[in-house]
Amino acid sequence: MGREYRQYYYLFGMERAGDLAGVKYMGAKDWYLEGAKYLVEAQGSDGSWASTAFMNGALGTRGGAVRVGGDLRDTCFALLFLKRAMLRGAKGTPTAEGAIDLSGASGLTGGDYSSLFDAVFVRYARAEATARPERATDFVRLGARSLPLLVLRLEDPNEELREAAIAALKHFTGLTQGFDPRAPENARAAAVRSWEEWWMAHKSRLVADVEAGRFLEK
Repeated sequence: MGREYRQYYYLFGMERAGDLAGVKYMGAKDWYLEGAKYLVEAQGSDGSWASTAFMNGALGTRGGAVRVGGDLRDTCFALLFLKRAMLRGAKGTPTAEGAIDLSGASGLTGGDYSSLFDAVFVRYARAEATARPERATDFVRLGARSLPLLVLRLEDPNEELREAAIAALKHFTGLTQGFDPRAPENARAAAVRSWEEWWMAHKSRLVADVEAGRFLEK
């Protein structure tokens, strides 16, 4: 991104998309955190930003080098991203979200099902703790196939997403299998193996009860 002329316009577009959609994550990426880190590193010693400065040694380089001056447009886009100046509503006001259509989930296979699961999971992960039990019903609507995908999310590199995955699994089963999202990798891996064994032992008996909002053993 640092070698492109339009990276600041791109980041501004990302800010618009992320805030209008009300999402903290794009895929597994915390888009604002990573964009802000990039901009802090890219800012010139005079406080400005400029795409062309990275490509012309006479104007300086990344990381706070001295340069003649930044580009006004690039600097404006960078500041708009950092300030999230166009965020809708007052600070702290949650953005509205539309419901995810899960009516055809049972007929989906492969990547289509995984993509729908990802949308449900990200929405669950960013929900407040008090709203998560209601959001967990979406996993039930997806069917029992959502459970092994939650187990896979225990291996996510993002600690917050690992925490969301174990919260959902505990909600449905009452179990943690000793999984701690903040534990060292080897300890997490051992707990994940326990979850995989649990799934293999129970998968043939689990059915989704949407009305109860639970997975039941038949």
